[in-house]
Amino acid sequence: MAPFSARVRTVGLREWVIPSEGKFFDLLEKESKNVVVAAEQLLDLFNHYDRLEAYMRRIEELEHVGDALVHDISLELNKSFITPFDHSDIAALAGRIDDILDYIDASTQRMWMYRISAAPKSGRTLAELILAQVKEVDAGVHCLRKMDSKTIQEKRIVVNRLENEADDTTNAALVELFELDDTKMIMKLKEVYEHMEAATDRCEDASDVLADIAVKNA
Repeated sequence: MAPFSARVRTVGLREWVIPSEGKFFDLLEKESKNVVVAAEQLLDLFNHYDRLEAYMRRIEELEHVGDALVHDISLELNKSFITPFDHSDIAALAGRIDDILDYIDASTQRMWMYRISAAPKSGRTLAELILAQVKEVDAGVHCLRKMDSKTIQEKRIVVNRLENEADDTTNAALVELFELDDTKMIMKLKEVYEHMEAATDRCEDASDVLADIAVKNA
């Protein structure tokens, strides 16, 4: 056995070279949970549309929290030699999760900036689909600690199905829009719907990254 002093030096070096894997899981779980909260706020907005600005500000704050978490993940990656799974996969997952929140934020920003006085007709349905998706993504992120590939793949299937539903909802909403006489309102609502639909696409992207990670590390 190596002398005590040598063992102490080895342990110290190992703690520096091999960081606690838990911190990456912690940060990713915080990030995905933050998106769930934002999606909950988005859906609640459609129950209290007269408070649009307050909800928009709250979601904007959550978007800033998400950006800070992505920054923290990037910092940890830059100083870590060993990670629970590939550096690039961690960065990709953090980025795709952040993209979801960016589009949630953008959709509420558009509703407020364009002074859309009444809740977009199909907005509630899209918000419900977004929330359902991000809950699945969040559950998938929590499966990474034990690398539960089976459950992650199951979550991916659900997210993809919900994304297809969002496509159908958006297409139907756009058809209805072009029956309006107000050209400016058509353009405004079209952009809102497209941003919400883009959030569902980003959920699918995040679930794809999760599934890829699970396959690589199964």
